[in-house]
Amino acid sequence: MKGYLVSRNYSAKSLKQRRSILGRFADAFDPICGDADAFLSWWATTEHLSPASRRSTLQAVDGWLSWLVQKGARADNPAKLVRKPTVPKRPPLVLNAAEVRRLRNVVAGTRLELPVALMLDNGLRLSEVVAIGHDDLVDGDWLRVLGKGGKLAIIPASQRVVRLWPDTGDPWQLSTSSLHKSVKAAMADAGIGRQHGPHSLRRTAGTEMAARGVPLAVVAAVLRHEGLGSLHHYVAVGRDDMRAAVA
Repeated sequence: MKGYLVSRNYSAKSLKQRRSILGRFADAFDPICGDADAFLSWWATTEHLSPASRRSTLQAVDGWLSWLVQKGARADNPAKLVRKPTVPKRPPLVLNAAEVRRLRNVVAGTRLELPVALMLDNGLRLSEVVAIGHDDLVDGDWLRVLGKGGKLAIIPASQRVVRLWPDTGDPWQLSTSSLHKSVKAAMADAGIGRQHGPHSLRRTAGTEMAARGVPLAVVAAVLRHEGLGSLHHYVAVGRDDMRAAVA
């Protein structure tokens, strides 16, 4: 097991989780000599777990057994006989109107007001907010955003963002971790549950646009959301459409 875990280069958190899962698995099933019947018998003992836990357990075990097959230590991988459990999709975590108002009140007049506005109004990711510089407000009310994968996009800035934009100098000098910590603290001060994080602000932005009747293709364009990317093949989105989506 140790050789497999080392070869995966997992993060400390993932390593701890998989070591625990595989340790329990190895106590109940011989990873070298165990046959399919023994594996299926072990799998039946996991039925008390939640679908998400069973799925992560199977993924960890499947990875290890596949590695053993690759190394010639096993002839087959019985984990392939089991269908991955279906995990019910949870609704996205978004803030309600009262939570949004409280958060805006908490950050009003502080250095967090503009970053929060960029996430709540324009749906920027935390990393995108950190990368924003003073010169990235172009043509008066458009934002130049460096997104995931180094993709550059121009999206409309909300009226609030334009109003808060500094006359000179970069809007802030914060690392991703420090901004994350600061926003989480502000959310706690606003009485927002711990299950929410900065990314909830991006989801809230998209949800509010859709609630106002903005076409999903336009929401996708503003958020640069690849999950809705297929819509771009059918609907042309212009700057006027995106401008109307952002208050």
